[in-house]
Amino acid sequence: MKKENQAKKPDRGKSKVYKFFNSPVPIIVVLILFSVGLMVYSRFLIKSTVLYSFSGIEEGFWFSNGTIFIGRDLNYFGDSKVKYTGKDIKLYNFEVGFYIKDGSVYREISIMSGYDVKDDEGEKLGASLVEILSSTDFSFTETHNSDTLYLSKKNVENIENLVFRVKGYDEKDKEINIVVPLEVQKISK
Repeated sequence: MKKENQAKKPDRGKSKVYKFFNSPVPIIVVLILFSVGLMVYSRFLIKSTVLYSFSGIEEGFWFSNGTIFIGRDLNYFGDSKVKYTGKDIKLYNFEVGFYIKDGSVYREISIMSGYDVKDDEGEKLGASLVEILSSTDFSFTETHNSDTLYLSKKNVENIENLVFRVKGYDEKDKEINIVVPLEVQKISK
């Protein structure tokens, strides 16, 4: 008789919460949430890295295989080696390099400049455009943060307006302003 009473007693020691946590349902729910969280995070990581390629041909200038890498921690501007087949020009007070053209404003990306260069006797010295382009490396790396200067968020948003510009004066103080628009293609998705 005692055995029958014991079998009929309700199971009061095990609550619904205890039964829930001892079942496979919470483990399955946690694994599903963990998988979804990892998928969302991986999509964030994939979209946080962007790669661009640029090239262009115009007015005796030839650019190929230029790259721009925008990452979560690091930005890299890898210039293409500039080939110039035009007439050599002696430049005075010049700026040569890559810019983002925003309307009538040119924002610097990577430039090389020379101002008021004089020899020992005080004579102004000019620089050969061919020598400048063959010996200058416009590549650089910068950290990606809120203080990014050259590949800032605003510049990257307008990266399709990338140009190469030669600005200065020749031997006769005639202004030289050559602008070569570059074709920029986004490689990453």
